Amino acid sequence: MTTKQIPVTRFKAQCTSLLRQMRSKPQKWQITNRGKVVAVVVPPEADKVDTPAEWLGSLSGSVTYKKGWDQPEAADLWEANR
Repeated sequence: MTTKQIPVTRFKAQCTSLLRQMRSKPQKWQITNRGKVVAVVVPPEADKVDTPAEWLGSLSGSVTYKKGWDQPEAADLWEANR
């Protein structure tokens, strides 16, 4: 992917046409203000559709269980938390 620089004032004037060009010819634009890069415009990555097999089970082993988490330590604490 090629990288091109363009001043912010010119980018502002040609924004729509530059973005349309990116559709057919992916390129990276560095927007400059007084010679310094202030923004970078890149085309989006290709949309990837995940299958359930790819994300199902992704949290496997990351959940922990502590015994007695739902039981009060003392009866008075149970009443205080009502």
